[in-house]
Amino acid sequence: MSPCLLDSPPKPKLTTEEVAVMEGTSVSLSCSAAAPCPKLPPNLTWTPRLSESVDQLQENEDKTTSVSSVLTFTASHLHHGQKIICRALYTLQQGGNQTSEASLTLRVLYAPKNTSVSVSPSGSVLEGSSVTLTCSSKASPPVQNYTWYRVNGTEMNIVGTGQNLTFNVTESSGSEQYYCEAQNKHGKENSTTVLLNVIYMPQISGSGSCSRTAAEISCSCESRGNPSPSMEWRVSGLRVTNSTDRVIREEQLGNTGLRSSLTMRHSQRDTATLLCLSTNALGTSSLQLHVPSPQQQSGLNITSLLIGAAAGVGAMMVIFLIKKAIQKQARKKTDSQCCERKETEGSPPPAEEDPVYANHAMATTQPRDPQLGGTDPQPLAEDRNKAELENMHYASIKHSPRSVETQGQDAREGAAGHGDDVVYSQVALKKKT
Repeated sequence: MSPCLLDSPPKPKLTTEEVAVMEGTSVSLSCSAAAPCPKLPPNLTWTPRLSESVDQLQENEDKTTSVSSVLTFTASHLHHGQKIICRALYTLQQGGNQTSEASLTLRVLYAPKNTSVSVSPSGSVLEGSSVTLTCSSKASPPVQNYTWYRVNGTEMNIVGTGQNLTFNVTESSGSEQYYCEAQNKHGKENSTTVLLNVIYMPQISGSGSCSRTAAEISCSCESRGNPSPSMEWRVSGLRVTNSTDRVIREEQLGNTGLRSSLTMRHSQRDTATLLCLSTNALGTSSLQLHVPSPQQQSGLNITSLLIGAAAGVGAMMVIFLIKKAIQKQARKKTDSQCCERKETEGSPPPAEEDPVYANHAMATTQPRDPQLGGTDPQPLAEDRNKAELENMHYASIKHSPRSVETQGQDAREGAAGHGDDVVYSQVALKKKT
């Protein structure tokens, strides 16, 4: 048989049956096939065609001829696990074609990628029920460690390990976010966060309250639920609607909260029952509010006044006690200085201060009496003033604290009103010379 007549063409040869390379590195694959008829060499093709290949016809050491093809590309995680096929297409002299092939599987090493979290059951989760979070990631080699994190505001905590995380949800779970971290020996990657949609029936806050004035009653009520609740008011079992005398105002609190306030005017009469109701698709909750009677409100006002008055009196007492303490401290300081002066021996007595003199003269005139002869009283007044000046006395006053002997005498005589702060005065009369 002619060497160009092939019943079964030979199988191409690849450099290796399995290639393990790091992602991002350059990979070169070589495929060769025998060419029994050098004039009709086989045509080599690659599947998938990752890049352009380089083919050449060469003569081997044993004088045979072969065709080789080299495929060069950069490894990607997308190539991991792919089957690379090299096909040799032979054209026969008698006509027709024959094909043979060889293949290998790429093994690309890379850190975790496309990490994500799935929730089961999907969609809304009823408060109190169980939920399972699953972490998925592509990696080569496979992920070795999974770590779960819970995020609440700025706070982040580890809540579990392993590919799955199962727990019972609460109302607060609806405001918390979860994500997972996947890791192998080549690196790690975090998933995006997931937020659970926890549904629950309305819950009315216990802070609802009412107040009364002379002209109106004002009440407020706050509720949270998912789906977001609606609210209504009932007075003595009857639903309250907006009117001139009854005004309802509502304020949305985020996605799950609602605050409602009710103002009823001209309300001097007692209100038997006031009820706040909150409803969503899962149920209804209610809260009965206490409305103070006019007598209770008056008593509350009087109590507030009494408390204010007591506080004022207490403040005055504190100020009085502070003032007394300051005065007592001042007296102690004065007594101490006095005693130091008395205990000093051999010191000459202090010089007496010059007395302070005071005089007072009164000149009087008498009206002219026609019956006395109509004389002018001016000379008489001048004579009298001159006489008064000649008989005038001068007084000097000298002040000094009492001596030790005087203190003893006061104690024996039982003088009333004497104390540590008594000052004695001496009056000396002197006639003008």
